[in-house]
Amino acid sequence: MVLDIGFHVEYISPSGEKTLILPYRRYEADQGNFCTVSAGSYKLVWDNSYSSFFKKSLRYKVDAVPPVVEPAVPALEP
Repeated sequence: MVLDIGFHVEYISPSGEKTLILPYRRYEADQGNFCTVSAGSYKLVWDNSYSSFFKKSLRYKVDAVPPVVEPAVPALEP
């Protein structure tokens, strides 16, 4: 018996336009992560509608980490 769950991630722009970031796929019980470069709203979607007989328990953690910005290197004067 495989206990998996469907999952995908969408980015929602300030104008409301949706962009698929991580396509839908069925994942086995596991840990995973994804990175993105766009600040904004994200919709994380889990799906178990295909499973008629097995319910799932879901536990997740979301971290929002600010981007790393390299310090500006001053130009050398001749």
